[in-house]
Amino acid sequence: MPNHVFIVKDMTCQGCVGKIRSALEAHDYILNFKIDVEKKLVSASSDSDWHFIANLIREAGYTPESIKKKKGLFGKLFG
Repeated sequence: MPNHVFIVKDMTCQGCVGKIRSALEAHDYILNFKIDVEKKLVSASSDSDWHFIANLIREAGYTPESIKKKKGLFGKLFG
């Protein structure tokens, strides 16, 4: 199952986290997600495509940007 990772620069507080969490929890096909407000990251495991999850975050009022996972040794050490 793909893991989609987003940077959400306008996510600044636990209230933001709550809004994004509610948007993601409302859909059964998002099986697992993690939100890190300090790093401004949202990751979600789902068979849904990147755009669908990005739209959920947008509907919650935030601006998601794509983060591509790094491949190779550098990515394993620092990704």
